[in-house]
Amino acid sequence: MAKSLDDFKNRFNALKKAVDTLSDEIESSQNNIKNHFGVIQEGCKEIGTRIAKLRLDGVEGKTLDDYRKADPETATLYNGTEQFINSIATEAGKHQGFKTRAQKIVSDTTALANEMDAEIKDRKKALSTKLGTGNKSLPDMEKLRKELASWSEGQYNELTAFSPSTVDFYKNKRTTLLNAAVSKAPAVVLKADEQELDAQGMNVRHLGNTAGKVKTQLDVIYDALSKGTGAAGSGDAEEVANQKKRVVQPLQVIEQEATKVERAAGNSTIKHNIGLSKDKGKILAFVKTILEARTEARGAAKQVALLKVQEK
Repeated sequence: MAKSLDDFKNRFNALKKAVDTLSDEIESSQNNIKNHFGVIQEGCKEIGTRIAKLRLDGVEGKTLDDYRKADPETATLYNGTEQFINSIATEAGKHQGFKTRAQKIVSDTTALANEMDAEIKDRKKALSTKLGTGNKSLPDMEKLRKELASWSEGQYNELTAFSPSTVDFYKNKRTTLLNAAVSKAPAVVLKADEQELDAQGMNVRHLGNTAGKVKTQLDVIYDALSKGTGAAGSGDAEEVANQKKRVVQPLQVIEQEATKVERAAGNSTIKHNIGLSKDKGKILAFVKTILEARTEARGAAKQVALLKVQEK
């Protein structure tokens, strides 16, 4: 039975609509998966940060499971990534259906092309023998066939290459990220720091030297504040700028030394050793002096930064 041009047009339009609809659904699902996995990536980074802190505090562990068992916060962070793995599983569950629909579109497109080719061939054959009354639409049918061929090389062609996502793929990616987070958490570095800080940073002589170093730098900042204040009062803008520059390096030195001492003093292993030391009182006094000096330095440096030349 001969097929009409309108029939072919209607089927072609239906195919285009089916492709547009399916393409939109696939894009939406893939974006959802991308967003879900983005959250998982951030969660893995947070887990790495948490494990680094735990190791700094002396919590031993080699695997993620060790820290999930030892630390409720790590377990909560991991469970958060699991929720988004489940969301990815939901999206991936749609993909085999997408693939089946894509295959149906391919089959229907192939059938339409074959039928159009056969109809065009029959009509051309009829023209070679006699004038057929239905052959007025032949040029439009040939034009439509070319449109079908061109369309098949575009969006439709991309759809036929669609590969369904699987939740296992993203589970494996998460495992890789988590393993990296655990391995990169600076266990070796922190242990070396602990040894150094415990052996040197937390003994009285070393802390005394650190406190002296910090005081010297604090004196520089206070001197810059004094001179800068005077320069601001006298209208010397250049000198004010010089004094602002002077405080940068001393403040950095104080911050570095105080952070090192603060981290060591907060470490559970070192805390334990300090508690056993005969110099416990002196050690804690030096720690307090250094941390208070940092607070003073920050305040004085802020005052220097806010200095302005007074208008006369």
